[in-house]
Amino acid sequence: MRPSCWRCSKHKTKCVYNVQAGLTRAEDLKKKYDAAQDELQSLRQLFESVRACPEPDLDDLVREIRWSVDPPDALRRVQSSGTAANRTLPRPRQNAATLALDAYALRQADLKVPARPWTTVAGDGIVSHLISQFFELEHPFLISHVDREVFLEEMIEGDVSKAEFCSPLLVNAICALSSVCSIQRCVIAYQSLMCN
Repeated sequence: MRPSCWRCSKHKTKCVYNVQAGLTRAEDLKKKYDAAQDELQSLRQLFESVRACPEPDLDDLVREIRWSVDPPDALRRVQSSGTAANRTLPRPRQNAATLALDAYALRQADLKVPARPWTTVAGDGIVSHLISQFFELEHPFLISHVDREVFLEEMIEGDVSKAEFCSPLLVNAICALSSVCSIQRCVIAYQSLMCN
């Protein structure tokens, strides 16, 4: 049982606490602020998904939102649904360093391609860098595994339902392969620096 304040003790009334047990007032305010920020972020992502959703998929998106109990739940439902509406969700909240890295990667990339709706693992800059690197590494081969022009045309167009030579699976596989190659390049560069 929590102690009563001097005023409640004096008036013999029940003391009501505004703060959860075990938390200071500052910790409680921070917890409430973080929860409000998460809910605000969910609402912004839901707003963006409605704004960017193609007309034929709006009914599915609205249905998922209507069946939800609160904005975070609605966002989870839309993200986990198999509908086309979940492809319109914006990227997760990123910190300043990640956004700066993504912007730098976009400036440096030879090819500029959109990450959405193909992948949600990174932003346009990092995906553009990884796709550029893939075609740079594949270039020495006589027979290409992926037709560069058709793939890039469909990726830039961004219509998953009409694409024949570009798919979310292929884009994510290319990004994964290019990520491994990037790590290997960094290790080799680091080893050569240490040897010199």
